[in-house]
Amino acid sequence: MRKIFLPIFIITFSLVISGITLFQSKQSIEPSFLEYVFVGILIIFFVLGLYFSLERIQNKKNVFAEEDELFRKISEKASSVSYYFSLLLWVILICVQNNTYLDIKWIFLIGIIGMASMYVFSWLIIKSLGFEE
Repeated sequence: MRKIFLPIFIITFSLVISGITLFQSKQSIEPSFLEYVFVGILIIFFVLGLYFSLERIQNKKNVFAEEDELFRKISEKASSVSYYFSLLLWVILICVQNNTYLDIKWIFLIGIIGMASMYVFSWLIIKSLGFEE
């Protein structure tokens, strides 16, 4: 049960903390468009996490194996690919931050959400195209 409820707790906690952080701006009363985009992306991640957690609960009721060897290999490959691209993302964000007047809060938000998106996309691509060693 720990593998099921821990992701739900972490996703809910991160959604609440991110929402509080985004809408606690003292500079403007009305949130900007970029804040709405980030909240939308966070809600999408929340819904996906909730879906996968509910799928785990159903698999546990049907006595299916939680993880097999292929799933572990796909996850390992996806994490290595997304780590590589995340490093490139942070280098690009550092260059963007040096050349623009974008607040550091937005740089971190773009970096963190970009890293999560890269992992999801790399996992989906590797799963759909197949796994080559």
